[in-house]
Amino acid sequence: MAVHFQTLLEAITANSEQHLSDLTILSLAEQQQIRNWNQLGYQDLRPYNVCQLFEQQVELAPDAIALVCETEQFTYRSLNAAVNKLAHYLQSLGVHLGETIGFYFQRSPDLIISILAILKAGGVYLPLDPTCPAERLAFMLSDAQVKRVLTCSAIPALQTLNLQQIRLDVDRHKITACSTLNPNSPITSEHLAYIMYTSGSTGTPKGVCVPHRGIMRLVRQPNYVDLDGEVILQAAPLAFDASTFEIWGALLNRGRLILLPTQQPDLEQLGQAIAQYQISTLWLTAGLFHLMVEEQLASLQPLRQLLAGGDSLSSQHIQKILQIYSHIRIINGYGPTENTTFTCCRTICNSDLSMTSPPIGSPISETKVYILDRYLQTVPISIPGELYAAGAGLAQSYLNQPTLTAEKFIPNPFTAASRLYKTGDQARYREDGTIEYLGRLDQQVKIRGFRVELGEIETILAQHPDVQTAIITTYAEAGHKRLVAYIVPHSTCDASNLRDFLKSKLPDYMIPAAFVNLDALPLTAMVRLTV
Repeated sequence: MAVHFQTLLEAITANSEQHLSDLTILSLAEQQQIRNWNQLGYQDLRPYNVCQLFEQQVELAPDAIALVCETEQFTYRSLNAAVNKLAHYLQSLGVHLGETIGFYFQRSPDLIISILAILKAGGVYLPLDPTCPAERLAFMLSDAQVKRVLTCSAIPALQTLNLQQIRLDVDRHKITACSTLNPNSPITSEHLAYIMYTSGSTGTPKGVCVPHRGIMRLVRQPNYVDLDGEVILQAAPLAFDASTFEIWGALLNRGRLILLPTQQPDLEQLGQAIAQYQISTLWLTAGLFHLMVEEQLASLQPLRQLLAGGDSLSSQHIQKILQIYSHIRIINGYGPTENTTFTCCRTICNSDLSMTSPPIGSPISETKVYILDRYLQTVPISIPGELYAAGAGLAQSYLNQPTLTAEKFIPNPFTAASRLYKTGDQARYREDGTIEYLGRLDQQVKIRGFRVELGEIETILAQHPDVQTAIITTYAEAGHKRLVAYIVPHSTCDASNLRDFLKSKLPDYMIPAAFVNLDALPLTAMVRLTV
């Protein structure tokens, strides 16, 4: 602190006209140390797109198994041929460069084929979760101005919308007749690859627009995990950005992607799949990781690498698995959807287990992070600040929300012609340069790995005619985070009616586990004065 104070005094005397907020308190040595921690690997992926990198894997290993779903399997050659036929068919229907196309499938090979085909046709894919309420699906399709949806069954909930449902089962004979050659498309690394919706504080979800470069930076020659030829389980919902790592981590690295046919697998089904297919790399949300360690520990034995994240990890659970399976590399992964799944990662070592929750580590390749105060000045080592992310993983924008985009994606004061993403997460540097996650700076929470804005649930609940006021908060139950709704009703509110109301508008993970009726919300003295 004495050094920081001296640095500040020297800066003041050098230019007494400057605002204090514009002055750094870091010594030159400390500034250089933090810069060194941000100097990580870089590879130039600008000449490529995801489709080209997949086609490279086809050329390198045409007969290697690329995709397995129950009794069906595809080599890289046969998968590419099926993808190309559908891509040519989409182009014959008039799909144009940059067009957003939704896909709505139960879990089957058609799901993966459609994602690749949309990209090869020049389009942008929008995952539509079959478990999502029809009202929410309709909002996303309207917001993204989707005119076509790929599916294998008629979707009654979408009949009233002005869009074309392309039925793969009905059009199979037309698709089969198309060319197996790689289609030509002028896609660059800056073109959008997908739009993924996350919870929004205003009552409606927000679409995050992710370009090809974000996917490539995540899984091509990564410095945080070994992906070459791995067997990877695809178990995450396609509308959850963990699926980005699972799908492309396998298919852009000559790996084998095992697609679980179950929409929401239970612990036993996950354990059986790991054993049956000898999964070598697995991604789990923090909550699911804890449950697997508690109830399915023996099933994790085949793993070589286990990535977990989406919330704070328990050192106790990590220690339990490493005591029995010391060969498994446990990787703590941190990152928002706006920075393409992962921002920082850390392979857990013994020294981390003394902490309640292990550090999130260091920036992955082509990523920089900054821990700043409210004036965008770098905070000293060990001092909390807000974490900002920069680099090739940044999303382009929030769809149709220029004000929110400008608020969260700001000009980078440290690098010209660059942007920072304001994560809303509090963190600090440890003395060894690793980063420790300290929690949120707002009301956002993580439930089962999904990001939830409590304000969105509150806004929806307030639309119910029996609700006067509603507040959503969280509580811990057996170590797992749950949502609870506190309701001030006009008269009385039945919990089952409120739950059904929310289920018609929100995905399952955003439904509170408990509803509590109150005569009035408790207010602090300061709030009462302002009211």
